[in-house]
Amino acid sequence: MGKNQFKDISDFAFRNRLKRWVFLLLPSRISVWLFRRLLDHDIERNSLSAAKFLVDAQKIYPSKFFLLLPKFLRFALRLAQTNLPNSYLQLFINSVAETRRNPAKRKLIAERIYAHTLSLDHRHSSAHGWKLISLALTGFGFVRAGTVARKYCLEAALREIMNGTASSRTLHLAIMGLLEARRFDEAIDCIESHRSEFDANSTDVLYGDYLALVGKRFQNLTTSKSDTASLNDNILGELLTDKSVALVATGEIKTFSGEDIDQHDTVARIKFQGFDIMPKSEFSGSRCDLTFYTEDLVDKFVTKSVSDPTYFEFLEDVKLIVLKQTNKVQIGKVPVRNMKTRAPTFMTTATSGTLFLFDILRHQPKKVKLFGFNYYTERQVYNSALLDFYKKSNAYADIGLPKNWFDLSSHQKASATIARGFIPHDPRSDFLLVKNLYELSGLIDGTPEVLEILNLTADEYDARLEEMLGDW
Repeated sequence: MGKNQFKDISDFAFRNRLKRWVFLLLPSRISVWLFRRLLDHDIERNSLSAAKFLVDAQKIYPSKFFLLLPKFLRFALRLAQTNLPNSYLQLFINSVAETRRNPAKRKLIAERIYAHTLSLDHRHSSAHGWKLISLALTGFGFVRAGTVARKYCLEAALREIMNGTASSRTLHLAIMGLLEARRFDEAIDCIESHRSEFDANSTDVLYGDYLALVGKRFQNLTTSKSDTASLNDNILGELLTDKSVALVATGEIKTFSGEDIDQHDTVARIKFQGFDIMPKSEFSGSRCDLTFYTEDLVDKFVTKSVSDPTYFEFLEDVKLIVLKQTNKVQIGKVPVRNMKTRAPTFMTTATSGTLFLFDILRHQPKKVKLFGFNYYTERQVYNSALLDFYKKSNAYADIGLPKNWFDLSSHQKASATIARGFIPHDPRSDFLLVKNLYELSGLIDGTPEVLEILNLTADEYDARLEEMLGDW
């Protein structure tokens, strides 16, 4: 089956979500057989699809249909072909169901599944099987058990490389895991040994730039400096190279940081949508030179501008836009640079803030100071001004979200919504990559709230996530 067909079944469009619900509602053994027979028989790609099914299954956790949850989980786990002992898979399913019935037992249940996960061996499953299990555990709030599974994921990937059975996807998974674990020499050996299997963008731009940032250059790997830079690449270089940069996220800024932000040479903002829907300038500043967008926001902007020619006025002082994936030349009157590489996060694709930070660091700024980042340690990842805008406008519909998406009034539903986001975006992958860059590059600074988080150990960060989610 071709890649386009696989993408069609795996994305989050309504038609494809409907297809997945059909598979979830059929008897699991039949639906797995049908999926492999009619759609895709590749085990690795099925593991990726299983993560999408996990997101759909997790949606019913806080709902009145939660009794269907064990059935849905069995399908996702069978599709991924994890090969883990049935007793462990049943323990996971039972733990989810038991916690849903009695949230007050969550700490006890989490401790139990953590102990059972520690008793397993990385040889029980493939790298991508362990990856799916880690995302499943974390997505249902068993964060420490998920961390154990992600360690097994790395060891399984290295085992497959040693046995000569690793796919290209598994090679990248192993290298990113080694980089995250600061096992840099092993990562370099792995890159060198399999260099012919990677394109130059992977080795020179992605891994070369990251290793250079953490002080681990080596002879046969170059960084991404190019003699063929485009005009917009040059604009980005002028904004970043040897400049002090304030990188402002969409989270709450709790101190009067506006003056500090505006004093930087360049002010970069994640998903800037105008000062009207931002906190007061004394908290968040009054400049925006550079911003980063994902394709969903770009589509929204284009649609809005058709009916409102003045819509892009909020971009008047922005000098450059960096886009993820979408191939555009400009938005309104602002030139666009399409992102050429991704941050090397281990388990999942990095979130917008990490993608933008890595892209900025690759251009050798003097310093980058972080504002408004909380790395999921707080229940609300967006500031109150942005939330008010979402509640009072059609912004939910514009970006394809239900009206109550950010409603945290129900603790159980809110925790489930937050944890569900950990399946497509593993929070530890972002946290540990940024923590490594913070500690090893010497280029990152932040507000006291941000630095307090980045100074947590990995275990402390896991505990903070579980504490934030609470009993649900």
